[in-house]
Amino acid sequence: MNASIFRTLWEGEDRWVTYGRAVSRLEVKAMQQAEVAATGTMKLMLLTQAFAPERLVRFETCGWRNRTSDANDLVLGDIPLPGKPVMPTTDRVTGSVTDGDTGGVGEDAWHAVTGYMVMKKDITLADVKARAQLLKG
Repeated sequence: MNASIFRTLWEGEDRWVTYGRAVSRLEVKAMQQAEVAATGTMKLMLLTQAFAPERLVRFETCGWRNRTSDANDLVLGDIPLPGKPVMPTTDRVTGSVTDGDTGGVGEDAWHAVTGYMVMKKDITLADVKARAQLLKG
């Protein structure tokens, strides 16, 4: 899986999707951190799309990425979003638990991946502009 998918706001006709991933020595913590990553990416990207779309560039016809690859160029703030990330998938599902230090097989680290989908009917970019609490524009 290419790491760039985790820095992209994927856009369909009726939805936006982001992905998050994390590694932790505790499976539940990896799952929680993956959810935080997916949610944070969704907020950063929707806020930037609403307030400073020129900072994003179209990617593979269905995604948006930071034009400069510098996270400081994204709009920082908070916005209440509908829904929540889907249940994260971990090494337990894929059948491989890896060692966080060596990258070898072991039981020391858990990898988790999740996605967050927001339907456009539930929140528009105009809604994002109206409800956002910006910290840095």
